[in-house]
Amino acid sequence: NTSMNSSSFAVLAAGRCAFGAGNAILFSSFDSWTVGEHAKREMPDFVLASSYALYSFFNAAGAICAGLAAAALATHFGPVSPFNVSICLLGVVLLLLLCLWGENRGNPALSRS
Repeated sequence: NTSMNSSSFAVLAAGRCAFGAGNAILFSSFDSWTVGEHAKREMPDFVLASSYALYSFFNAAGAICAGLAAAALATHFGPVSPFNVSICLLGVVLLLLLCLWGENRGNPALSRS
């Protein structure tokens, strides 16, 4: 996101490449975590399907809300302002995750064999 403040094409291109890699990791890790948690808690398959349906709905709703907020920010504060605000929001979410999210360290007995 900070690359958006640069006028250098190389910096902008590197920022887009980093975004693409991060986006791919973000979505694949969430899917793996979701399937693993459902299996660990021995939930029926329909619960996993329902979870993905809810995830898809709220992901789309969140994207619409984010687009509207970005348009309002860009209109009032300039075209780069949504990217700068996203950096602040990312920091808030990082703090919440560090404080509230339990680490999944796996089962040590399974990793020894």
